[in-house]
Amino acid sequence: MQKRVYLHHFGLSAANDQDLDASYESWLAQRCLLEKSQSIDSWQLQGYGPDLTPEDVLMKSVERSMSGFNFDVESTAVIVSSSRGNMGLTLEAHSEYQKSGKIDRKTSPQTTPASLATTLSRTFSLGGACQFVSASCNSSLQALISGAGHISMGVSKQVLVSGFEVPHLFLTKQLERLGVLQPLYVIQQDSEFKPGSTNNSNNSYPCRPFHLDRKGMVLGYGAASVVLSEKPSDIELVGLGSATLSKTIAGLDRDGFCLQRAFSSALQMAKLGPSDIDAIFSHGSGTKVGDRAEANAYKAIWQNQDQKPRVVGHKWLWGHAIGASGLMALVTAKKVFDHQSLAGFPY
Repeated sequence: MQKRVYLHHFGLSAANDQDLDASYESWLAQRCLLEKSQSIDSWQLQGYGPDLTPEDVLMKSVERSMSGFNFDVESTAVIVSSSRGNMGLTLEAHSEYQKSGKIDRKTSPQTTPASLATTLSRTFSLGGACQFVSASCNSSLQALISGAGHISMGVSKQVLVSGFEVPHLFLTKQLERLGVLQPLYVIQQDSEFKPGSTNNSNNSYPCRPFHLDRKGMVLGYGAASVVLSEKPSDIELVGLGSATLSKTIAGLDRDGFCLQRAFSSALQMAKLGPSDIDAIFSHGSGTKVGDRAEANAYKAIWQNQDQKPRVVGHKWLWGHAIGASGLMALVTAKKVFDHQSLAGFPY
């Protein structure tokens, strides 16, 4: 028994706590929200600080998504996703244990990744299943696939799907060691920006996905949420695809073969051909290898089409929110459908 899946109630908490409307305006205005810092330590403190927690960012996106929620809460499941979860709490607990040899009794429930899903269930009195998904940059889209499965197979009537990421110093050090990170940029703390203003200086875009001069990703933070349901809406989820290249650590090769497989699966499920696609909201992180593989995958699928889809992205705007990035792209695409207006790469 397979049911159709529709999208409702979109929520976003992006750089400087921009909601979906504000972030879409920043995207159209091509105004980058990244600025240079002095060191990786000051990057951590200035960009995120001690007062910003993963729960804060996640909760804001969910509150915005749940505004006007008109479904049965008892039959609504929760799927939360992140590449690392709330690792900050784990690191703090481990540090305290090393100092004192003691562990707070709440450490286990608080540091278990799925606890964030149960927190949302308690906060919004949701009675469905709780689940946590972690798959690096693909976390939130894998959560979306899982949520669609819930609806399609009748396991849940509604599913709240959320993705979040608030990077911490330990994560930045890991990515820096891999050689894929530009660490010395933070989210601007600028409340004076007026939607509609434009910053077109090429130097104002430190994260430049697909550019020949790209130098790596820039970390950002954020969260996005959406409700899936069998109840019809103006947006239906018609095709999904996922694939892995198991012989490499990152799951990528030069030709982006696993991406090609994922594209083909999604098109086949949707009963669409390459020529039916008007635009692609890319992953585009700004890394040399990842962007090359992604671009080659697009070429392989669309090279024989007279009309090529337009490729867009948003990591030049606020950086790479890792596990939240896929869902942040999806909710931004909702605004594109609403307003029929796309922002290209500004460099």
